[in-house]
Amino acid sequence: MEKEHSKLFRVFERLDECQQRIIKMTNKKTILLAGAGTGKTTLIAHKIAYLLLNGVKPSEILLFIFTNKSAKQIISNVEKITGINLRENEILAGTFYTICNTWLRVYANEIDISPNYTIFDRHDAKKYMKLLSLNKNIDAFYTDYYIAHESILYSLY
Repeated sequence: MEKEHSKLFRVFERLDECQQRIIKMTNKKTILLAGAGTGKTTLIAHKIAYLLLNGVKPSEILLFIFTNKSAKQIISNVEKITGINLRENEILAGTFYTICNTWLRVYANEIDISPNYTIFDRHDAKKYMKLLSLNKNIDAFYTDYYIAHESILYSLY
């Protein structure tokens, strides 16, 4: 019990009164809006640590954040505070795109798509459109048709 009390103390030791109040609000969803350099990442890490140390399962926490780097930093900080290895548990943390991609792969069969799909960013999509437009087999087949520039193909796609 002393060890758990020590971990809870670590959650609060470097936070001001307002931050501590936010962390203790566990019956509500939390949206944190603050400027750069105000300690958002630290506060989020401590909030997650507090939740975990009070019995919330990692699989019950969903962390949407602006960068995957921040997500990794938060998870690492939570692990240091709590001693819980979150990479081996089911906490889901990352950007909107990362989390949605994870869900798509997990539930791919449910929505009748292959879990081995590839997502192209703008650069990749243009590159592959250019390859398609330069393919000799396509050129030979469509000799009477204009093959559009890759940026036009991409915009249509």
